Amino acid sequence: MSPSAFKGIFERRRFLQILATAAAGPVAAACVGHHAATHLCPGPHSDFEPVDGLGMDVWRIGDPKRPAIVLLHELPGLYDEDLALARCLARQGFSVYAPKLFGRFGYRNDVGGLADACVLGTGGPLFACYALSTRSRVLDALEPLCDGVARIAGGSIGVIGMCLTGILPLALLPNHVTAAVLCQPTLPFSRTKGRPDGAQVTDLGLGPADYQDALDSRVPFLAMHYGRDPLSPVARICTLASRFGSRVAVIELPGKGKHSSLAGDLDPDGFADAVSYLKVRLTVEPGPVRMRAAQLMGKPCEITAQGWREV
Repeated sequence: MSPSAFKGIFERRRFLQILATAAAGPVAAACVGHHAATHLCPGPHSDFEPVDGLGMDVWRIGDPKRPAIVLLHELPGLYDEDLALARCLARQGFSVYAPKLFGRFGYRNDVGGLADACVLGTGGPLFACYALSTRSRVLDALEPLCDGVARIAGGSIGVIGMCLTGILPLALLPNHVTAAVLCQPTLPFSRTKGRPDGAQVTDLGLGPADYQDALDSRVPFLAMHYGRDPLSPVARICTLASRFGSRVAVIELPGKGKHSSLAGDLDPDGFADAVSYLKVRLTVEPGPVRMRAAQLMGKPCEITAQGWREV
């Protein structure tokens, strides 16, 4: 390739990065967070070990003999806030697998992250950031990854999604997933406004086949967001609740200007409920365990071995 041709490709990539970030600046800004998880669970990158044979770059923290959780990172990449959340979960007795979907391990890159997720990528963008009811291409890699983690763990696993990945645990239920935590699901959002708009507000960001698989599953799941977060609107969470009924418990957190419910803006009650739910669903504890903040169809609830129930 000639130097002039290489320069042209580089300049086009840089232009797309800048364009994507300018168009969806609110998404990038919201995921920066307020460093809650790093304050609770500080530690070095050396706490994590790379795991081979899963089809992508994956790091693990925690004893591999413990119940396994796949933690899907947020927009800035697999950076310190999300790694701190993985560390917090490992201290609760889990083995946490953190795949790098884009970017560099341990580094935050809002500009590159948004471009790689929503605009660039060999074969097309990894995420269907703007389209209604469309499957995100990243699932093609995450499905076999979850199957592989389940083989290592010797049983079913949990998955946590956040922000761009917030809805993806529902699409992964067929892949040995018996516990799913959906944190501030953000897809799809407006290319120009940088937040869900119009029909996007109630859209769940799943392709038709993945949505049907999620409906057909019996796995109870947990969804959480900040009630005043425009990137994960109340109407979208209400759509989840109306379509999945008693299978989903919802945590609506208070607070203005917050987004990252389990990482940068980690809420203690939300974290405690997520841990209790994961422990019961992955048979660490028998249950029932009453939730601090989660509600089932607007009422206090508890998680049991069979699922959610009102209390």
